[in-house]
Amino acid sequence: MQQMRDFDLDGRLRIIFKSLKYNQIAYTFSFSNCSRYIGTKVCDGLYYNHVIFELGKRYLEELSGWQVKTAASDSMIDQQAFFMPHPTFEHLSLQQLSSDLLNKQHLRYGQQLAAYYELTFVIKDHQTIYGLSKRRDTFF
Repeated sequence: MQQMRDFDLDGRLRIIFKSLKYNQIAYTFSFSNCSRYIGTKVCDGLYYNHVIFELGKRYLEELSGWQVKTAASDSMIDQQAFFMPHPTFEHLSLQQLSSDLLNKQHLRYGQQLAAYYELTFVIKDHQTIYGLSKRRDTFF
């Protein structure tokens, strides 16, 4: 994608990529019998590439102190017009994953506590006390 300048959907199952000029020559690549979602997949790939780049850039700038400089080009990767807007998904916020990990951590702690004192009823009591002590979704 770094070497492509543009793409067009020709019909439902055909895509045409146009390259950047090299030695005054621009290449055209045509692919037939593609998935009907090829346009969406290309835009998604460009968007995710941009997101990963921004994450890496911020990491290098904030944690390592490096200055990341980018040169703007005519490549599709640098043209935000190709990025499809993505709605925010609640499942991508990692809220459920964080809650599950926290619950597993407390469950494991209760099991280790019961095994250490050789008291099996501590597991159920620990789960009850932990459940009563939890706040309702205010952590996230």
